[in-house]
Amino acid sequence: MDRTRAICLITAVIMLFSSASVLADGEIVFSDEMNAAYGLGDTVVVKGTTSFPYINVLLNLPEAAGGGTRYMTSVSKSDFERGILINIGTDLAAWPIGTYTIIVGSSNISATFEFELGEESVSGYIDPDEYYNSDDDEPTEATSSTTSGGNTGTSLYVTADKPQITLAVGESETVKITVLPAATRSISWITEDNDIVSLSGSGDTATITAKKVGAATVWAYVGEFYAQINVTVRRAAVVPTESTETTEATEATEASEATEPTENAFPLFSDMDEAAWATDAVMFLANRGIVQGYDGKFNPNGAVTRAEFAAMLIRALDVEMLSPAVVFSDVTQDDWFYTVVTQAQRANIVQGYGGLFNPLANVTRQDAAVMACRAWPDAPVSDMTVIFDDHTSIASYAIESVYSMKNAGIINGMTASIFAPLENTTRAQAAKIVYELISR
Repeated sequence: MDRTRAICLITAVIMLFSSASVLADGEIVFSDEMNAAYGLGDTVVVKGTTSFPYINVLLNLPEAAGGGTRYMTSVSKSDFERGILINIGTDLAAWPIGTYTIIVGSSNISATFEFELGEESVSGYIDPDEYYNSDDDEPTEATSSTTSGGNTGTSLYVTADKPQITLAVGESETVKITVLPAATRSISWITEDNDIVSLSGSGDTATITAKKVGAATVWAYVGEFYAQINVTVRRAAVVPTESTETTEATEATEASEATEPTENAFPLFSDMDEAAWATDAVMFLANRGIVQGYDGKFNPNGAVTRAEFAAMLIRALDVEMLSPAVVFSDVTQDDWFYTVVTQAQRANIVQGYGGLFNPLANVTRQDAAVMACRAWPDAPVSDMTVIFDDHTSIASYAIESVYSMKNAGIINGMTASIFAPLENTTRAQAAKIVYELISR
C-alpha cells in the first residue's frame, strides 16, 4: 500500500466526544470507544482528546503490508475529538491480516493504539456521507485536513493526495484534492509564495511548478474548508562537463544520491526526547526534505559530517553562486554529496584546504559557525564585548563567525560561558542552526 492510497483511505466524520478530565500539556488520550479488533470492510474510528491544537495521524503497517509507517493526515484537536475514519478495504493484498498500529502525535509526543485485523467483519462499514448529513451530529466547526474557520452548515473533509511535495527548480507536480461528501462548490487554489511556486489548473486538480529555491504553502479552498500542501523547492540537477573543471552547478537529483539515507514517510522520530529543545526545528526541516531520519529515529546526539551540513544548508537556503567551481580531490561525481559540496563551494560557504574538503569528517562547532555565517548574507557584525571563557580555543579564522552567530541567536554556547569550538556539532544542533537561518 503506497502513501497516496493510504491518504485516500482516510475520511473524517462528525462524532461528538467529551472528556471530563483536563489534560496536562503534551498529553494525548485515545477514546475507550475504540475497538481492538476489526475485519475486512470495517471502518476504524480514531478518536480521543489532546492538549495539542494540531496532531498528526499515522498508520504503522504489518510486515505483510510492507511494514513501515505511513503518514495519513494532520487534523485539529476538535477533529480528533469528533473522530476520524479509516475505511479498511476488502482486498487482502492491500489490507493483509495482522497487527496495525495507529500513531497520533505532535512534535516528539505520541500515543499509539493497536488493533488486530481479521478477515471477518466485526463492526461494519461507516458511510461518511451519512455521518456528515446526520441530524444527530450537528457540526460546530469546520472539519478539514487542516483546521479552518467556523462552520456555516454542512462540514466538508478536504484532503490532498500529495500533502508534501519536493521539487527541483523548473519541475512540476500535479495535485488532486478529494472532498467528502461530494460538493458542487468551486475550488480555489491559493499560495502567498508566488515567487517560489506558480499554480495552474482548475477544479479538483492543479499543477504546482517550482520557480525558486525555498519553502511554499499551497491551499485548496472549498468554501471555508481547505487542504494544505507543503512544497519544498530545491535547486535543479547538476550536469558536470567531461573536463576536470566543474561547470556551473545546479542541484543533483535524489536518484543520483543512491547512498544517501532516505527520509521517513513522515518524520515523527521516536528519539527526539533526547534533544527535545530541537524538536520543532527537526520536524520543520524533515517535513521539507532538508534532513532525514533512519528507521524512525533521528539520532539527534549523533555527529554530523561536513558533507551532511553542507547539504542541509544548500537544501534550505537560496544561496547565490559567486565563485568558479573548484575540484576537491576527495569529492568525486559518484559521491551523493558531490553536487551540494560543489554548490557550497561556489557559494563561498566552504573552501576546503590543500585541495581537500574532508567530506566525511565531523563538522566542529566552530566550523559550523563559519559555514552558517557564510551562508547568511545578512549575518550581523560580531560583538565581542562579552567573550566565552574558552575564547582562546577558537581558531582565528572562526572568531568573527562564532560571535556573529552568537549575537544573532543562531548558535549558542554549550553553557553561558563555554562555546566548545572543537566539539562535534550534533545532528540536533545542526538542525537548529539551519532552522534559525531559515527563520531570519
